[in-house]
Amino acid sequence: MKKQNITVTGLLLDVRKRASGSMTDENGREVTWDDADILTLLPYGATKGQLQKYTIHPKCAKDIYGKTADVNWGAYVELELDNNQITDINVINDPFVENIPL
Repeated sequence: MKKQNITVTGLLLDVRKRASGSMTDENGREVTWDDADILTLLPYGATKGQLQKYTIHPKCAKDIYGKTADVNWGAYVELELDNNQITDINVINDPFVENIPL
């Protein structure tokens, strides 16, 4: 089932390019992945610190990188997701922007 037009909020931890690769899981099965742009988020309300990694939609990557270029780690953000891929980001609050010069 395709998930459309979902928003998620949380603390921004990382935005990066992930290279393709593979590994063997604990059951001996090979797991592979493709190149992708990944955003790591600590979702608002996560009670046990469960981090979430979201793939950035390829057509939106340039815009997402532009919007996060000067954003500090720990900024409170809202992600717009389509089929579990980020299509937009809104920086709600970057508490360090006035205290820590970039």
